[in-house]
Amino acid sequence: HPTSNLDEVLEHDRWAIDDPRVKIEAKDYTPPPPISPYSDESMPFQIIANSALQVFPTGHIAPGTLMANTDTKHYLNFTSNIYRFSPAFLTKNDTSRFHGINERISVENFGQVVHFYHQVIRNSDQIMIDATPKSEDLFEDFEASGDTEDFSGSGSGDNMWTEDIPDSTSKDYMLTEF
Repeated sequence: HPTSNLDEVLEHDRWAIDDPRVKIEAKDYTPPPPISPYSDESMPFQIIANSALQVFPTGHIAPGTLMANTDTKHYLNFTSNIYRFSPAFLTKNDTSRFHGINERISVENFGQVVHFYHQVIRNSDQIMIDATPKSEDLFEDFEASGDTEDFSGSGSGDNMWTEDIPDSTSKDYMLTEF
């Protein structure tokens, strides 16, 4: 079971084998990583989920477990948001080719994979745009600080408070609502 620790697995194996002649010991062990957040409030998960639905609109999003250890163990010190997700659409015939001869996906599915990662980047960018104060807000905050007397333009940056930020209401960036 994915939540079992090494001692529990070894105990279960000894119980299931039930033969004192069989010696079981672990040569190496890497504990499973913690479960990554997947709630409605988890922005990284929501970006992946919404991006997947934008590419595969008839799909369903559900968290799952991966029963193998991957390179993600090297990233555990950087973030708790580690998602092992592949946007490939697989058929029963595809699974027999994993890590074997002629491993491949269809050309159509390759296009969907590229589209998915494009959506992840765009949706992530949109989150950053939405979180960035508009230029008018920055100017109001600057004026409210009382530091306007010390401000002097250098020529090239005189319009830095009035430059337009790209429109964040573009339909291309809208995330799917759950």
